[in-house]
Formats: sequence, C-alpha cells, structure tokens
Amino acid sequence: MNDRRRTIPVLLVAAFAVVAIAASPPHVTSSRRISANGSYPAAPHTAAFSGQRLINYGSGLCLQPEPESGAYFINGLSIIQYFCLDADSVVATQQHWSLIFVKTGSVAGRSGSFNLYHLVNELTGQCLDDRNGNTADGAPVQQWTCNSSSTTMLWTIGRSVGQYAEFINSRSGKCLDIRGGSLQPGAYVQQYRCTTTLSTINPAQLFGLFF
Repeated sequence: MNDRRRTIPVLLVAAFAVVAIAASPPHVTSSRRISANGSYPAAPHTAAFSGQRLINYGSGLCLQPEPESGAYFINGLSIIQYFCLDADSVVATQQHWSLIFVKTGSVAGRSGSFNLYHLVNELTGQCLDDRNGNTADGAPVQQWTCNSSSTTMLWTIGRSVGQYAEFINSRSGKCLDIRGGSLQPGAYVQQYRCTTTLSTINPAQLFGLFF
C-alpha cells in the first residue's frame, strides 16, 4: 500500500506526553478523554467507555461493520468508516462501540505490560479483530465473536492527541488505520505500522470515542 497519509506538525508538550489539539470532528456532542499508553484504570471485564461512536480524527467518520446484504450479525464482516448517524437513534447502534478491559499483557514489538481491551460493537456484540492474525501492513480488520484468549482482538492504547488515540493490536503491534488515509465514507479500516511521532501525527491512525 502506498503510504499516502497526511501528517500534521504538532506542538510538543513534553517527551512522551499527550499532544493537545483543540479540533473535534462534526457530529460530536460530548466526549471522554482516553489515557495514553493503555493506562485507563478499568476493572476487569467492565466497560471503560460504553456505547460510543468510534470516530476517526482525519475524516470525522464513524467506524462500523460493513453489512452483507443488509445483515450485520455475521462473523468476518469488514470494518469501514461511514457517515455518523444520529447518536440517539436506535438504527445507529452498528456505530456504537464499548471499550472493555480484559487483562494486562504483552504487545508485539513493545516491551512491558499493557492494559488490553476489547472493542465491542453494540449491535452485534462482536469484537474488533485482526483478520486471521495477519501481522502485515494493510491487513484488514473485521468483527468476530469475542473471546478473552485470542490476541487478535486485544487492543492497547498508544499515543493520544487531545481526545484521540492510537489503538494498537496486541498480536501485530500495528495501529488501527484508515486505508490510504481516505476521507471518504466506505473506506476500509486496516492495521498499519504506527507512524504518529512526537513531532507529527497521522490522522488516519487516531480515533476517539464520542457520544
């Protein structure tokens, strides 16, 4: 995949500190900050953030499963970004996600122990998952039946920028990413090597949970 993503210079607050950006995407009514480096102090198997839209910083679009012939309750559906629906509408639950603490553990390519989470779709009850445990750049993500043992569906939280953060897969060590840095609805979500640094950010790899 061509790495055509946009990068934006940011003001350094401190080494390995949170970088602040004031902008929020459209459609957002309220939000909660996610702590950096997977440090959110949630109790095991409880929702840290429940039933919120997962919005990409670059596009302002919401993540959801891509339905197959109108059906959402299928293992293996790809994840796309799409226009954010009314957060209070019952038809918008395919865009609602809960961040649920599972356990502490390792992340590929990184030293130390991290808080690991499931991202659970409210409509289907299925987890955001690295398809087939693929560790390559550009590997697609999907929804799959949740379990606590598979590292393909465990995610930690990386660097944060204001109310947005990287979501890093435990199996691959790669970041959740919008393919090609697309701003268009229907673009696929994948994993890709993490490219946000202390001096630049990659909007395609930053996501926030918002009501």
